[in-house]
Amino acid sequence: MSRARRVVITGCGAVTSIGADRESFWRAALAGTDGVRPLRFLELPAARRMFGGQVPPETFPAGRLEAELLPWLGYPAQFALAAAREAMGDAGLYGPDAAASGARPIDPWRFGVCLGSGTGNPRQTGAAVLVWREKGLERIPRRSLPKMPASGAGAALAQAFDLRGPHFVFTTSCMAGNGAIARAADLVAAGRADAMLTGGAEAMSWVMAHGFGMLTNLRGEPLERSRPFSAGRRGVVVGEGAGVLVVESLESARRRGARVYAEVLGSGFASDAHHMSSPHPEGLGGIAAVRQGLARAGVAPERVDYVSAHGTGSDSNDVVETKILRQVLGDAAPRVPVSSIKSMLGHSLGAASALEAIVCALAIRDGRIPPTINFDEPDPRCDLDWVPNRSRRHRVDVALSTAFAFGGACSALVFGRAQEA
Repeated sequence: MSRARRVVITGCGAVTSIGADRESFWRAALAGTDGVRPLRFLELPAARRMFGGQVPPETFPAGRLEAELLPWLGYPAQFALAAAREAMGDAGLYGPDAAASGARPIDPWRFGVCLGSGTGNPRQTGAAVLVWREKGLERIPRRSLPKMPASGAGAALAQAFDLRGPHFVFTTSCMAGNGAIARAADLVAAGRADAMLTGGAEAMSWVMAHGFGMLTNLRGEPLERSRPFSAGRRGVVVGEGAGVLVVESLESARRRGARVYAEVLGSGFASDAHHMSSPHPEGLGGIAAVRQGLARAGVAPERVDYVSAHGTGSDSNDVVETKILRQVLGDAAPRVPVSSIKSMLGHSLGAASALEAIVCALAIRDGRIPPTINFDEPDPRCDLDWVPNRSRRHRVDVALSTAFAFGGACSALVFGRAQEA
């Protein structure tokens, strides 16, 4: 069996509630910008106040994409396509700069798509239901159907860039992005592809925002802030957006002269097999996933420099995640900076861990760690270094990203500074 190839990140693109491109998002994250605001949906009853990390239409206007595409693209696909164009351009594989550079193209039959999207497009589905109720089933627009499935975002990327290699869409809820990135990296490492577009995309709806509130906010109040790990947290605030990365073999990146953000060192996956919406109280699946990821990466726990946490702001998740990190990192746990960008973005479900992977790559690039904002009061049960409220300068050679999903699915990705062989 041939030796596995090294896999690196050469392009990143982002659409979020605090920035509709990679560098705007990163600057806002380092500044601790809160992207949770009152939701604006035409179908949301005027009397209903709800909050979330919604991508503002003024920062992501419909005119950013070609008019002829919009009738066929749901919001997740729109976010994904914009982020993918940025990632491909960043990697030198798309746009006028790529043509001018004369970079050797990657064979489209060896360039694939692996995307995560947790819920498909509930906003489109909800709109169709309203049309059905008010005007009748036959009045639902024919073009509604292609916008509904989770597969639509992945298909949009394959078609946009004529990518004919492996094509997968992961729908494992809150860890869909991690699953997609790991699968993409494994395909490249095994030589079954030379490059992959990967990450995750999600669009919220007021129905989804209300549903998550019912599940995790026991007081039933509209949550105006996301407060992971803080003693005053009251539940999950939802968000939306997209994070897309180009991963390719190190040989391919060197051949093209591409800039490398980070190396994908390893991944781990396990299951709590415990409950549909709550983690195992001792974090058994999360512990197994993180240990597996570090072992596959060949990284000792004490070498981890930063953890991009799942950090949802729900009471059960944050306490259990603290236990997981303490168990796995051992004596090093109190010294490792840990932060949750969900404090700024809300929980963007299928896009969440993809955006967190981008944060890991940029933290390695810049030696900066974004904060956990809205951190008002320490919780004695969550007693790690959460980088409260202000970003921090800190060299990051190894970054760990955790993601845990409904149904007990647990995951971890490990990224590292790409070293010469």
